[in-house]
Amino acid sequence: MTLKVVLFAILGIAAFGFFVSYKPSQNYKLNNALILPQATPVPQTSEVRSLEGTMRLIMTRKENPDGTSNYSFTISDKSDKKSLIFEKTTGKGEEMALPQNSWSPNDKHIFIEDRKGTFVDYLLFKANGEFFANGEKYLNVTGLFNQKVKNYNLKAITGWDDPLLMHVVTINGPLFWFDITTQSFIQLAR
Repeated sequence: MTLKVVLFAILGIAAFGFFVSYKPSQNYKLNNALILPQATPVPQTSEVRSLEGTMRLIMTRKENPDGTSNYSFTISDKSDKKSLIFEKTTGKGEEMALPQNSWSPNDKHIFIEDRKGTFVDYLLFKANGEFFANGEKYLNVTGLFNQKVKNYNLKAITGWDDPLLMHVVTINGPLFWFDITTQSFIQLAR
């Protein structure tokens, strides 16, 4: 019986030594590589509801393998009827965003952010998808501010002060309203 135990111990030690000292050949090559299918990017969705909660602005983002992203913005009304408002493919380092206060108080307008690094374009749309009087699908409020207000730099649009007045904050300067009807900026007291 002790001879069996001794032989078993010797065999165990030899096997352990073999596994510890075994090194595969440097010339070993894998002939049949395992190729896994690339995962299809899953679209990411976020939404912002109007004040009463009856209307929804839905942003869908799909990342592409080249680092770009496809965005779509859809309005859904209380009967869940959806209409596409805007689509854009962004480059690397650019993203779109939905501010929590995107909806105007009367649910007639929405705004979204187009972020390029630290620079933000605020894009204003009619919620029903109609064009503005100038024939444009949206107004780039940042671009209008830069054209019309020369002594100040836009910091942010923080929301709405009225159904037709957007609240504009400048860097080290006064506040403004953006009047949607006249597409002008009204300086508020400092």
